[in-house]
Amino acid sequence: MRPAGAAGLLLLPAAVALWVPVTAGGAGRLLVAGVIGVASVRFAATGVYELTGAEGWKHTAGVIGLVLAAVAVYAAFAPAVEDQHRRTVLPTGRRAAGAGVLDGDWRHQTKRIERGAGVRRQL
Repeated sequence: MRPAGAAGLLLLPAAVALWVPVTAGGAGRLLVAGVIGVASVRFAATGVYELTGAEGWKHTAGVIGLVLAAVAVYAAFAPAVEDQHRRTVLPTGRRAAGAGVLDGDWRHQTKRIERGAGVRRQL
């Protein structure tokens, strides 16, 4: 398949845009931030390949894609194991508010919901 400059021009800004959720909410959920961060790097490498056509970037994007697949599978598997055992078994990198999901009670998890976007006092 031939590289396409238009695809590269789309992928590079998308790679930059993926860093918004990583920087905004990644401090408490490192595993999720890691998946999005690796996806961003993959988008960037693929974008550079699409713009330049260099085979090295094509192979680099492929290797990063394999790493992304492994990280994504782990990110799906670790919380599933947590749900089964009702405790942390595999490290997920939860900190701050993210760590309270397993340790806190229902009130702790929902105390800020009344101030959330889309929640009204009256209809």
